[in-house]
Amino acid sequence: LEAILEYDADLYDGATIERLGRHYLRLLEGLCSDLAQPLATWSMATPEELELTLRRWNRTDRPYAHDQPLHRLIAERALKGTPTPALIDAASGHELTLYDVQQQSLQLAGELQRAGVSAGARLAVIMPRCPQRTLALLAVFQLGAVLVALEPDLPDERMAFILRDARVERVITQPALVDRLQRLGTDTPLWS
Repeated sequence: LEAILEYDADLYDGATIERLGRHYLRLLEGLCSDLAQPLATWSMATPEELELTLRRWNRTDRPYAHDQPLHRLIAERALKGTPTPALIDAASGHELTLYDVQQQSLQLAGELQRAGVSAGARLAVIMPRCPQRTLALLAVFQLGAVLVALEPDLPDERMAFILRDARVERVITQPALVDRLQRLGTDTPLWS
């Protein structure tokens, strides 16, 4: 069997195409060896690729204080002052260190507290996935509030239902979403 792969070099590099070619050959070899076997049962990945992706890249077991909430673990780590980026805004490339993350989330938590939000309050965070969302989530944890995290692309009817059903007391969002959320008619105060 002989094949020629043509591809757009502006979109793919040679190594990627070689890997795709190897995957295709593995699939063809498997199919030819047992035609009765369903296609979905064949793996295109090599044993080495499976080892890399399933085992080596997935070594996430690290010792940490299981009895501490996330926001306290972040606070402890931030005190060490490591300048390593903790959050990177994909759009702007702006980086925040763990210390920056801690300070900015504490600032937001303080602003919410001064606005009357206290521990146990039900807060919704409705933002796209971005550094500001992470800061808002962390601020909710620091307040001891109840988090209701919602994706901004939920249909209006579904979002309004969840906000009412969860008895959300305040929504943390971005200015670009304020008009849409006000149209939902939930009478939930917005914080942007």
